[in-house]
Amino acid sequence: MLTLLLCVSAVPLATTQEHNQNLWESGNAFLSVCEHPEGFYESGKRFGCVVGLDNGVETAFAMLGQAQPYCLADGVTNGQMMNILTKFIKDHPGQADVTTVTLEILALADAFPCKQPSKKR
Repeated sequence: MLTLLLCVSAVPLATTQEHNQNLWESGNAFLSVCEHPEGFYESGKRFGCVVGLDNGVETAFAMLGQAQPYCLADGVTNGQMMNILTKFIKDHPGQADVTTVTLEILALADAFPCKQPSKKR
């Protein structure tokens, strides 16, 4: 949880009035920056957000001794995770006001579900 909190506090707010929301605030805030990128800095913020959320979720669940909510396939790139999150938010506009971390968990769990152990008979 501490890692997640540190990651959240480390991402600065966007500087323009149009993008003054924190990327972590909601799916709407995340999309506002994704759909209107303003160069390298904005692109880096999006990637940092996705990677930071993933690392925070992994750490938090491990610290709590709980199963991970999703299991990324080998070779999944940061760009793929960002595209999955962006598509999920666009495909679920009724949930776009939910926090970005919640949406990322839902998106990645949908895209990369963990295999359930098979029951032996």
